Amino acid sequence: MTDNNTQIKPDWRTATIPDNAVLFAIGDIHAYTPVLETMLNSIVNKIEKLPAGVKSKIIFTGDYIDRGDSAPETINALNEFKKQMDAKADVEEKSFP
Repeated sequence: MTDNNTQIKPDWRTATIPDNAVLFAIGDIHAYTPVLETMLNSIVNKIEKLPAGVKSKIIFTGDYIDRGDSAPETINALNEFKKQMDAKADVEEKSFP
């Protein structure tokens, strides 16, 4: 137990993913919407095939729109993907904290 003045700092070198979980990470998108949509479709297909009890998390770690030609389309695709995943989560929870 720690007192109120002690902070526990996470150590990325020892970070783990639970055994019953899958983590998908997407790096820089740079407003390349077709590539983003291909990745998201692939991830959704993999999530749909996960065994019961296996949870998933998708994280975005990079730039969304700083270079490519289709910034509005990229933002729209991300928003639509979030809506799609939120709707699925209402039916079946497949994410971990």
